[in-house]
Amino acid sequence: GDKGHAEFHQVGYLFLGDQRNWPVLQRRLAVQKEHDVAVEDLDRADIHRIVPGLTTDDLEGAIFGPRDGVLDPSGVLQGFARKAKSLGAEFRHDEVVEVTRDNQGVSGIRTKKEVHVATRLVVNAAGPWAREVARSAGVDVPVVPVRRQIFVCRPSREVQSRFPLVIDPGGAHWRSETGGRILMAKAKTDEPPGFNFMWDRSYFTDEIWPELAHRYPPFDRLKLERGWAGLYAVTPDENAIYGEHPDLPGFYLANGFSGHGLMMAPATGKVMSEMLRLGRSETIDVSCLSLERFERGALIREEAVI
Repeated sequence: GDKGHAEFHQVGYLFLGDQRNWPVLQRRLAVQKEHDVAVEDLDRADIHRIVPGLTTDDLEGAIFGPRDGVLDPSGVLQGFARKAKSLGAEFRHDEVVEVTRDNQGVSGIRTKKEVHVATRLVVNAAGPWAREVARSAGVDVPVVPVRRQIFVCRPSREVQSRFPLVIDPGGAHWRSETGGRILMAKAKTDEPPGFNFMWDRSYFTDEIWPELAHRYPPFDRLKLERGWAGLYAVTPDENAIYGEHPDLPGFYLANGFSGHGLMMAPATGKVMSEMLRLGRSETIDVSCLSLERFERGALIREEAVI
């Protein structure tokens, strides 16, 4: 009977465009409008109304999604988990060390606590560890772990109290957080794959901070309080993989969301439920996101990963 608390804050997403990325933003805008997404095409005056004091002399405009927002991933997870338990799902805190198989396909899993679960259906939803789980079954998926870092800063008094998520053309982005703090980040283009959970202070001070201070001058007096590093599960085209592995019957994939897994989680649950029960996804056609697309060269490149 408890409701999940997603803590959703509808602050909006503001993608800034200069000569480098404006054509891409305009192409996205056309697709979004075709599908009746609530988005706005902004000029410099419009941008200043949303974020006064922003440097806009090098901008062509911006795309703003006023209905976009941020939420608490842990709250969402706990809400889904409680509902699943109420419907009979069983949760086990353990580590899968092997997906077992026989001549028919998947036969079960073995765990670190030496538990064997016999089953003909296994869903690989292991995030950055997807490839390791797949290899334990004798197959492969093209998913690699890549570090992403978040930096928590305390702004000076003249900074406005509430920002949308602002994405600079150079890739740096920021948004407001509780307690008057600002979260800041930028993907490191030369980040090597690997399970790296250490955050790098110098990357913020040398690479991200100057870019943000140029875009919003009051940020030149930020105080960096702490950082955090986590992992994206990245595929070659930065889009998800759905469906049964072609080389192992009963082994299903829900992998490689490349940073947008939380946004896609409810739809992913629906898709996987239908695949397991019906043998196909009926609500959404995800056939273009099958594993086989990589072999065919039919990649679907995602342009909006930040």
